[in-house]
Amino acid sequence: MENLIRIIIIEDNLSDAETLISTIKSGGWAVRTKRAEDAEDLLDTLGAHSTDIVLYTLGTQEIDLEKTVDCIREAGKHIPVIAVSSDKSANIAECMLLGAEDLVYKSNPEHLKLAVYRTYKFQQQWRKLRKLEVSITETEKRCRTLLDSSRDSICYVHEGMHVYANDTYLNLLGYDKLDEIEGLPVMDLVASGHQQTMKQTLRHLHKVQGNNERLDIELQHANGKILKTQMEFSPASIDGEECTQIVIRNQGNTRELEQQLKQLSQRDISTGLYNRAYFVEQLEGAINRATQGEHNYALVQLQICNIQDIKGLVGPAATDTVVTAVAKTIKSQCEKNETLARFGEESFALLRDHHTTKDLKSYLDEILCAVNKQIFEVDGKSVSPRLCIGVVQIDENSPDINEILLRVENTVEQSKVENDQNITIYIPTEGEMTQKQKDKLWKSKIEEALQNDQLRLVYQPIIGLNGDSSERYETYIRLLDERGQEISATEFLPSAERTGISKDLDRWLITRALNKLKGVIESSPQTILFIKLTVGTLQDPQMLSWLSDYLKKVQILPENLVFEIKEEVIITHLKQAIQFTKGLNRLNCQFAVDGFGTGLKPFQLMKAMPIDYLRIDESLMREIGTNSENQEAVRTINETARIGGQKTITPFVEDAAALSVLWSIGVNYIQGNFLREPGEDMDFDFSSTI
Repeated sequence: MENLIRIIIIEDNLSDAETLISTIKSGGWAVRTKRAEDAEDLLDTLGAHSTDIVLYTLGTQEIDLEKTVDCIREAGKHIPVIAVSSDKSANIAECMLLGAEDLVYKSNPEHLKLAVYRTYKFQQQWRKLRKLEVSITETEKRCRTLLDSSRDSICYVHEGMHVYANDTYLNLLGYDKLDEIEGLPVMDLVASGHQQTMKQTLRHLHKVQGNNERLDIELQHANGKILKTQMEFSPASIDGEECTQIVIRNQGNTRELEQQLKQLSQRDISTGLYNRAYFVEQLEGAINRATQGEHNYALVQLQICNIQDIKGLVGPAATDTVVTAVAKTIKSQCEKNETLARFGEESFALLRDHHTTKDLKSYLDEILCAVNKQIFEVDGKSVSPRLCIGVVQIDENSPDINEILLRVENTVEQSKVENDQNITIYIPTEGEMTQKQKDKLWKSKIEEALQNDQLRLVYQPIIGLNGDSSERYETYIRLLDERGQEISATEFLPSAERTGISKDLDRWLITRALNKLKGVIESSPQTILFIKLTVGTLQDPQMLSWLSDYLKKVQILPENLVFEIKEEVIITHLKQAIQFTKGLNRLNCQFAVDGFGTGLKPFQLMKAMPIDYLRIDESLMREIGTNSENQEAVRTINETARIGGQKTITPFVEDAAALSVLWSIGVNYIQGNFLREPGEDMDFDFSSTI
């Protein structure tokens, strides 16, 4: 659940603690809280639960702010602390020096919500960064393994000196160890008649970055024998240093190497088990088969519960040795037809046939016993890993993969604290629904909302970056719950589309939006409104004629409207989409592709149908201020759109850095909460913008 925040709250006053949590929840977040009263309680809670933020109230009797931060470090956690105070004289600088991320006053609930939101997002980014660092390390290990096992002779040269050579290269030239060649100038291995050619090639590579060169050249074996070779040169890096990769191809069959490459891409380097990516792929296939009634499976997650204790005893490096040993033990207990993978730093995942709960429990008991009874000796210290196991059955009623993974993760957490046997099998709670049941419930809620006026529209400005001050807005639909709180369309629209009621929502949206627009264009006649439509519209053969009649009824010019549909919907229903957009074109309405740029061949849509705007996909806007890959993708879309006559809109602009990059790229329009959040009125002052 992306909007779930796990919080430990340290506050003497229970009433104030409830108020703080209620404030955070009012910002639209689901909050799971644990309360700690003193240092010992805090350490126990940190060890037993995943935590995103610690809220600490200044003046708590049993533990101060400095000790709170120390406990987090002692637990080996990276968890930000937000200090809270009812005393406005409290000094934020002093709190930050003690380790807090921020200080908020109880009298300013809006600051609390913003501070929690910002801190949580930062924590998410930090965790992603750590995962990326681990992934990079694993990739480097894979690369080194591939180099070492390659049948081709490969070396890396930095400033003319050998810094790496694989065994094949060493054997080719008559050397036994890398030490014998490391630091040796590559020119020393080139036959005298070819040294000048070699120098020229290396100079050319240095001047022209990114070039690959191929050269027929003679090398000198350690015994003096001359070898005729063909070298391939390409720029590379090793241990962060720019260098040149030299490959002497083995002309034999490369099928064996390709097979090794495929196997390595599926494996975790440390344990030899399958990696997470491969396992998820297999799990998706199993879910598809199960939901079609072909087979039932069990997803088992096995986690080393006392990993923090092990790290504290032997250190992080030796901990990986323990994890590898545990993996070996688990694998020895598994059957051949089962898929076992390393799923996280201290967890494993197992996919197996599911027969009866009794048999499964007996089987897992054997694995649990095999691991828990072992004592591993690491650096002269005895280590006893302890497994916690969670199980989720996969059958015809199973939800999607994200929900299944969330269930098994929660079940493992439950087994840590609630089950003496350390095995918890997920049992659906009373009233828990399948996807079909959820869709049916959403349909009922939407029908009720349509009847009882429990839907609302909000509008967000779309702002020109190239001197275009014309007024544009995009409309969003919201559903109101029993308490009058807004529910985002992302929660109910997928169900609405699956149940067919989305076409009724589209007509309601168009009706309300055009009535709103009619009042706006009386004072701003050039206002353009973007209206999002669903797959229901494409499946409604009467939509175009109904739209034409309604435009005449409300007396709004078609030029004031832009209808938009998601790229993925267009691709799935291409024939209907082409007919619909051509119909819009005949009405003189404009059309936009929403979420553009993630399909396999997105630019083909520009040839297939009349498109006026490309609204770039959210995924390409993530970290746009710093992500060079996303910047290049947006730049390519923008340049292609300019040539094709389309205009580009970049949504989800969240900060000044993103704005600066988009300005330099030259996109036509920007949109996002950094400029203004969606609101009920179209009253943005476009004259004050860029």
